[in-house]
Amino acid sequence: MKPAPPPLALLAAFGAMFFWGLNYSFAKMAVQEIDPFAVAFVRVLVATPLLFLALARKGTAGFTTAELKLAIPLGLSGVLANQVFFITGIRRTTPAHSSLVVALLPIVVLVLANLMLRERLTLLKISGMTVALAGVLLISLSDGWSFSRETSTGDLLTFCGVCAFAYYTVAGKGIVPGLGVLRTTALSFLVGGAAMIPLALPATLRQNWGSVSTQGWIGLAYVVLIGTYLCYLLYYWALSRIESGKVAAFMYLQPVVAGVTSYLLLDEMPQGHFLLGGAAVLAGVFLAERG
Repeated sequence: MKPAPPPLALLAAFGAMFFWGLNYSFAKMAVQEIDPFAVAFVRVLVATPLLFLALARKGTAGFTTAELKLAIPLGLSGVLANQVFFITGIRRTTPAHSSLVVALLPIVVLVLANLMLRERLTLLKISGMTVALAGVLLISLSDGWSFSRETSTGDLLTFCGVCAFAYYTVAGKGIVPGLGVLRTTALSFLVGGAAMIPLALPATLRQNWGSVSTQGWIGLAYVVLIGTYLCYLLYYWALSRIESGKVAAFMYLQPVVAGVTSYLLLDEMPQGHFLLGGAAVLAGVFLAERG
């Protein structure tokens, strides 16, 4: 019999997913007043040195050119594309919608793993994908059961971010064992942040920071310090002590937390079709993972 996971590791996994669930509403608060590209740039600008500081405390902050080259595709997909698509998508949809679209990540990973690594797709996996995709169609509906233009664009942008992070996950399977998870992430942020400069720096400089309200600053601070730095550290600390499958199981908390906080902080009431679609997404992801 396998030993039980350490309670502190389970608490860290729960904390990472819980705070990530809150991150959707705080990100929405930030982009309501701040250009999404500016938010993405500040997020990377602050998080990158903090990640290297965490490595420096372990005495492993140095890196070689070869290691940096390995991180290029990961930085462009997992940081640049993922951050830009997520932060621009959240401005055009609701936190609850965004969290459910992000919940599709395991399914996109399964598809890419099949295409890139030739990992086998079983009937249960395919069935789960079908159910989850039907759920995504449901959550994109508006009152009257027609597709909502208000959220569909944001949902699509968020899904593009999910695809980018799924590629980062699959491509990183051959790199993370050698570099380590935290080190790979720090180098990816360094590469992604550098690539983001020509895209996001003009928006950052144009932003009227003096007009940002206290609520906007709180949203930005949460996204950068909690949603990025703290959550990554909690997540990786948990991964180093318990199985990745057990950590991933806490992912189901995110849509629940995001939906509740979206209502409490932004007064966004979930509709019946959203609840039905959300249940289908989570059920489909569960079936695909079981497969």
